[in-house]
Amino acid sequence: MVVSLRSREVDDEAETLLKGYARDQPANDIMSLACGLLKYGLFSDAEVLLRAAVK
Repeated sequence: MVVSLRSREVDDEAETLLKGYARDQPANDIMSLACGLLKYGLFSDAEVLLRAAVK
């Protein structure tokens, strides 16, 4: 979903989705998503996700 939103330049919604996901999911799921984002070259999204998870 994040990749799709980014490709359509719907940036605020993508970031909101990442932050919400980080609050509600276990660490293993967050790490899996971060790795997937890195594979798509979405480095800043992986960073947003990980930062939100540790807050």
